[in-house]
Amino acid sequence: MNFTYIKSINYSIFDKNIHKKLDNRSTKNRRNLMKGGMQAMLKQVQKMQEEMQKVQGELGNLTVSEEAGGGMIKATANGNKEIISIEIDPQVINKDEKEILEDLVVAAVNKAITSAGKMAEEEMAKVTKGMLPPGLNIPGL
Repeated sequence: MNFTYIKSINYSIFDKNIHKKLDNRSTKNRRNLMKGGMQAMLKQVQKMQEEMQKVQGELGNLTVSEEAGGGMIKATANGNKEIISIEIDPQVINKDEKEILEDLVVAAVNKAITSAGKMAEEEMAKVTKGMLPPGLNIPGL
């Protein structure tokens, strides 16, 4: 009878040790998973930043053109929202209609800048796709 009692006690001690070891393992595994997950996420963010810098550098080479006045005024902007050129049809040039010409130039330039901004956003969205939750609007991304 004493033997059974001792066996039972040893079993209880053994059982507790197993639980402690299992608890320690699961805690270590959770920490390792969290650490590994965090490292993987940081690598993704770092990769995304590198790609964003690359795209931002390339935006200066991408252009969009917009027209006003039925195509008589054409403004071209790059992805950095800089006006590269303005083309004016000679038929529009009339010193008596200077204000109309100015309005058409402003309209074409505004359209070009708006289109350049949209183009830049689309290019950056290609890089950040899947990294940012939908609806999160961060300026410059």
